[in-house]
Amino acid sequence: HLVFATSELAWKTTVTNYLGGAGARTAEQPIVPEDALKRLAVQDREALLFVDLAAVREIVLAFGGGSPDGKELRRVLEVSGAGGLTAFGCAVGFRDGGLEGAVHLGLRAGAGGILEAIRSGLPPLGKDAAGALALIPAAAHDVQAATVAPGKLLREIDAALRRGVPEIAGDMDDFYRMVEANVAVSVEQDLFGLGEITFVAFGIDPPAGGLFGDQVVLARTEAVEPYWKVLEKAAEALGAPIEPIEAAGGKVLTCNLAGGKAAEAFRGAIFEGRGFVPSGPEMLILLAAGTGAYVTRADLPGGWTALSALPQAAVRHLESYSKGPRLPADGELASLLKAQLGGASVVGANQGDRTFLYLYNTAVSLLGAFGPLLAVVGVNPAHLPPAERFLADARAGFLRLEAGPEGFTLRGHRWHGSPAVALAAVGAGAMMAGFLVPTLARGRGEALAVQCMNNLKQLYTFSLAYSEDAGGDAFPYSPEGSVAALRLLIEHDEDHQLPAKLFVCPEGGHEAPAVEEGKVALTEETSSYEVVPWRLRSTTANAIFMYDKGPHHRGRRNVLFSDGSIQVLEEGEFQERLAREKEASAKKAAPGKKAPAKKKKARKAPPKEDPEEDE
Repeated sequence: HLVFATSELAWKTTVTNYLGGAGARTAEQPIVPEDALKRLAVQDREALLFVDLAAVREIVLAFGGGSPDGKELRRVLEVSGAGGLTAFGCAVGFRDGGLEGAVHLGLRAGAGGILEAIRSGLPPLGKDAAGALALIPAAAHDVQAATVAPGKLLREIDAALRRGVPEIAGDMDDFYRMVEANVAVSVEQDLFGLGEITFVAFGIDPPAGGLFGDQVVLARTEAVEPYWKVLEKAAEALGAPIEPIEAAGGKVLTCNLAGGKAAEAFRGAIFEGRGFVPSGPEMLILLAAGTGAYVTRADLPGGWTALSALPQAAVRHLESYSKGPRLPADGELASLLKAQLGGASVVGANQGDRTFLYLYNTAVSLLGAFGPLLAVVGVNPAHLPPAERFLADARAGFLRLEAGPEGFTLRGHRWHGSPAVALAAVGAGAMMAGFLVPTLARGRGEALAVQCMNNLKQLYTFSLAYSEDAGGDAFPYSPEGSVAALRLLIEHDEDHQLPAKLFVCPEGGHEAPAVEEGKVALTEETSSYEVVPWRLRSTTANAIFMYDKGPHHRGRRNVLFSDGSIQVLEEGEFQERLAREKEASAKKAAPGKKAPAKKKKARKAPPKEDPEEDE
């Protein structure tokens, strides 16, 4: 066994040594208490971690906890409930060819605070969980059951905050009033009054070959009603009507909370330019709209209700799932779930083969698209076996959470009948990593190159404004060099709109320039870009104007031209073109053959009367 552990005695010994005291003492008690070992028991344990949180807390408080008497830290511990934590431990092992693990967070009974509120808000699963199994389709590949008491949870969190931080009580009351004003739901009367509800959720294969499967929740109708009444209040206040959808076998009621008044105002703010500052509750609803804010229910025979975020999933349950074969009572998934229900607050059972099937098929499809590249390294995606080849060896696994007086215990076990699934997953992962890492690196480099192009584009916009004001369509130029030319842009920027980051290529390795009195203080060390060392007009067509100081983008440079276009040039091509334009600029600036023409025009001028002046 591999054990990492601390005890109160071990901590005291460490602190005593640190303070130069009496030195180490011999342990007089087990490092890990016997009750913790029972909660962390797994077969064939390979590793164990245990931390005595109570001892850690006392040591931290003994050193002041950030204040002379540790008062503030004690206050935080009381409000959060961390003052009641006793220990943390986890253990892993292997049983029946699968990985088994347990995690335990110890909590003193009645410790109070937010942690205690969460614990009491997760009571043990009720009998309804077992009854819901008979309603679940046989095609389900994952099932979760939980009992929650949200009303009690909210009440106890409210009490813990008011007791521990009384100065925020007024702010909490204001927030509650804002919720009621916006969504017509009273926190104290409606939400605090919500009772326990046990629900069972299941996932089923994607219909019609879709990417995402259906998720449906089953609960007793009488337990759903109080929650639905709260929803009706909110929907009416938000102008989001509850609409019926006819389905074979029953009626589906659906409400899109993101389709009411708040969404209309938000659309107006975006598309019509209206001023709209949503309140906190409206922001939550608008945020939910991004992921789908549908709430759908369909009442089933026998006093059950199906709930879903997608109306189509509830319709499918009425028309298809409820009429087909059920999850068999003696089936592996159902039996595993039933075996874990006792004493748990939350239980989930999953046939991991389905998840593996989706991931494997997706990976193979992606690899097939890059077949020619993979052939270079000797990989042929066509020869990979179908995912179904591994499914015969896969078994269901479970995860359960107990929230009892002693704290929280999370325990799970994942089966693999043979190492084939694990080896296939590792092999596929290694293959994808070897292929994707250089691809992702290349993608990152391309993104940085695009950012550099964007810098040049913006510098070009400021250069055009400079050329209009400077006269003669002149781009910024200085005989003192490129940095001096770019400083002309900075001096011309009276509104301080030029940010320092525009002068730095993300792959150039230059430091960002400082900003002094609102203007960028550019130096050679903080500039990634060069301006051509000759005069250039904005009316000149297709001439190099500005470029990277070096070939930072995998041996290439981003080059900005006088017409605003940007090209990515190989280093050799860039140097050759820059040399040609430099030579052309030098010839244009030197005295040429047009000089005698000017003398000829001078001889045509009327002769001057004073010969000395003429001479």
